[in-house]
Amino acid sequence: MHNRSVDRQAGFSLVELAVVLVIVGLLIGGMLLPLSAQRDVRSQAETLKALSEIREALVGYALINGKLPCPMLTTTTDPANASYGFAPATCSPGAQGYLPWKTLGVNEIDAWGQKRVSSSDPFSGYWRYRVDDNFAATFTLSTTASQLSVRDAAGNTLTDGTPNAPVAVVFS
Repeated sequence: MHNRSVDRQAGFSLVELAVVLVIVGLLIGGMLLPLSAQRDVRSQAETLKALSEIREALVGYALINGKLPCPMLTTTTDPANASYGFAPATCSPGAQGYLPWKTLGVNEIDAWGQKRVSSSDPFSGYWRYRVDDNFAATFTLSTTASQLSVRDAAGNTLTDGTPNAPVAVVFS
């Protein structure tokens, strides 16, 4: 009788390795969702902080100049242009465009935006801005008239013509 000893190599089988890889994949996939949620929460907090800075800059500008800045119009789209990012001297009635971030000294984009480097780049994440015509020219703080209104997706007016109506709207 021959006693054959079977030499077996020590190690893992392909089935065992496949099971381990599936488990590792599930663990990594489960961690991606909380990480993206954390990133979204951080971006939202950064955007709220930027909006607060914009509000303070607008109030400061109004106190110094006696009016709110005009929106940067989309006619100035070249980042290399000297007037890019600055408010024009006068506003046309109902003018809307982008926040003049260089005039105000604030960041030009929200947390999700991309800075433009050429005139062909989209205005992705740039702050949109519109100012009430009554406040784009020199005003006194007793002015209560407003032409701006905020509407919901169905077109219903969310603001009324009271002194609580907005004088400027900034959004991204």
